[in-house]
Amino acid sequence: MITIQLTNDLLDETEIQKLMTLFNCQSDEEFNLALKNVILAALTEYKEMLLGKGLPTRADEIKQHRLFHLVKHYFQGVMPTEAEVSSMFQLTETESRA
Repeated sequence: MITIQLTNDLLDETEIQKLMTLFNCQSDEEFNLALKNVILAALTEYKEMLLGKGLPTRADEIKQHRLFHLVKHYFQGVMPTEAEVSSMFQLTETESRA
């Protein structure tokens, strides 16, 4: 098993509070779990890139691919709402529908 530890200087208190709001976390435990799931989605995406798996090349396809991994790992297989997608990708709800 691989264990990754993040240092406290990765995020400052303001960033932690913003992420806790984005992830809708009420406690440090909820935040740690949410962050772990987002990191797992990101690592999966990077693994595919580094191992040369066929990755999308257009920006909208890359976002869809990233959303796929977030749905799988962060949202636990449940499709997020347009508002959740908008928040995660810093998009307007109109942009998140596209």
